[in-house]
This record gives sequence, structure tokens and C-alpha cells, in this order.
Amino acid sequence: MRSKARRRPRATQFIELAADLASHAVRTKATDVAALLVEKYGTGTVQDRIDDTVGKIREKMVLHKFQRLEGGVYGAYVHHDGTVGVIVECKGGAANDELLRDVAAHIAALNPPYATSPTCRATS
Repeated sequence: MRSKARRRPRATQFIELAADLASHAVRTKATDVAALLVEKYGTGTVQDRIDDTVGKIREKMVLHKFQRLEGGVYGAYVHHDGTVGVIVECKGGAANDELLRDVAAHIAALNPPYATSPTCRATS
């Protein structure tokens, strides 16, 4: 989700919307934003759900992108105020959820300049 405004007093509605859409995306077979926006949601569509929230908080929001994560071992951390989040994908079979959360928290604290391995520059 993208919003033109910085955090506002009504940010709770933005966070609830993002959580609702993420939960819905998990349960659907949509593979891109266009397909997800026309999915049935309650009595309308996902786009209707977004428009309802936009009408309440009077701030333009769009579903920018989403990506399915499959086949890996994942750990996650979201900062207490929701401004920073990290998902870590690891290789292997077993996972220690607490350890993966700690790794993700350390990554968030370091504020790395790269998000994925393919975007890293080689250092000399």
C-alpha cells in the first residue's frame, strides 16, 4: 500500500487495511495487483475495500504491489510503530522462529542499502 501522506492520527485505518488486504491475498490465487483488485471481498471487491477506507480518512491510497513468498523458511520483524519491517528468507528445513525474528530485527536496525542479493554491489 502506498499513501501520499505521512503517518497521521488515523493511521490505524491504513494499517488495518493493509493487514486485511495481506490476509486476503494469502487466500486468493491472484498473481498481480490488477487481478487482486477485482477479487471479491465481502459484498464488493478489494478495490471497493480500499475506496471505503479512502473515503473515511480522506487520503489517496493505492495497492502498489505484492509478492507471494513460497518454498523458503521465513522470519520477520516489524518495528513497534509499523514504520520499518523486514522479512528474511533462509535456506534449510528447520527454523527457529525467535532466532529468525532476531536476525530480521538486527537487519532493520542496520538499515541496509540493499534489499535483495541481486541488487548488492560487489565490493573490492
